Amino acid sequence: MTNRSGRAGIDGDQNDRRTSPSDHNEPSAIDVQRVLTDQQFSRWAVLVADGAEPLPSDLRPVQQEQLAARVRELRRARLRSFIARQVALDMYRNANAAPTAPLHVAGEP
Repeated sequence: MTNRSGRAGIDGDQNDRRTSPSDHNEPSAIDVQRVLTDQQFSRWAVLVADGAEPLPSDLRPVQQEQLAARVRELRRARLRSFIARQVALDMYRNANAAPTAPLHVAGEP
C-alpha cells in the first residue's frame, strides 16, 4: 500500500506490513515498543521530514528522540540549501542584469 505521497510503505514495497495486535500470537504484543533497523530509521526520517508521515508514537523513547533529531537535521539542511539557492539566484540575476545609469541625486551636478 502506498502512503499519501504515493510512495511505497516504510518497508520499501507496495505491501502494507502493519499488523494489528490481534495478528500476533504473543499476548504482550500490544506492550512491545517497536525498534527500527538502520534502514527503517533512515526511511522514517525522510518520510517524516517530507511531511508524508507523522512521527511514529510506538518507538522506544530513545529512538523516538533520535528520530526527531534526525528529522530536524534533514529539515535544517533543506532550509540551508533552499536559502543558498535563492542567494545564488539573486547574485546570478544581478550579475546578468543590464547595467543601469547611476542614480542622479537631487542637488548634485
